[in-house]
Amino acid sequence: MFSPPPPPPEPDGTAQNLFFALPREAFTVETTWDTLGMRGTGSHTLVADDVFVPDHRTFPMSDVSTRSVDGRPVVPLRSIAGMTFAPPVLGAAQGAMEIAGRQLLGGDDTVTPDRLGLVRAAGDVELARLLVERVARDADGTAAVPRPDWPSWSPWDCARAAELATEAVDRLMAAAGTRGFSQSHPFQRAWRDVHTAASHVRLRPEPAAAAWLSGMRVAYRL
Repeated sequence: MFSPPPPPPEPDGTAQNLFFALPREAFTVETTWDTLGMRGTGSHTLVADDVFVPDHRTFPMSDVSTRSVDGRPVVPLRSIAGMTFAPPVLGAAQGAMEIAGRQLLGGDDTVTPDRLGLVRAAGDVELARLLVERVARDADGTAAVPRPDWPSWSPWDCARAAELATEAVDRLMAAAGTRGFSQSHPFQRAWRDVHTAASHVRLRPEPAAAAWLSGMRVAYRL
């Protein structure tokens, strides 16, 4: 079988990674996704054996890492990759908040430990929402006050939003008690999903903080 030559290396001599497209009949799906949360994503493994991919169905990964391609401005992938996960995490936390509110807001305004947890969770969810919306405005170029080197901020904003949303759901689960872990209770699904999604590398605080530090050194010429 004909073996095409490997793609040319990057300018620094490292191997070039490519995105590529395959017709559906060229690959099979191996069922490997069996997680506690995010079960609905169906993130199984795709297997392609002895498949030739023509050049016109590929493009270098480096093209999505820069801010311009062939003179045209683009949004760097690293600055918005967290948006694949942070908004669903936020949505799960918002859904849990609505359920908790219906259960805990009746009667008077007495501040019980459970209600205090609800108020704190509401604040965390609101902060997470503001961070996610800020990332979207930065990427769209509609932010009222542009930040220096905003692509370096975005990974951290997404990671921090996920942390806040996860902490909010944890507070709500604590208020719900053991019944919240019942398979029929909606809290347990939110709890499973936010913890699973927040564990993804795109929402981990360490690489997000590294991107921020690197970008700030460039932005401030340090």
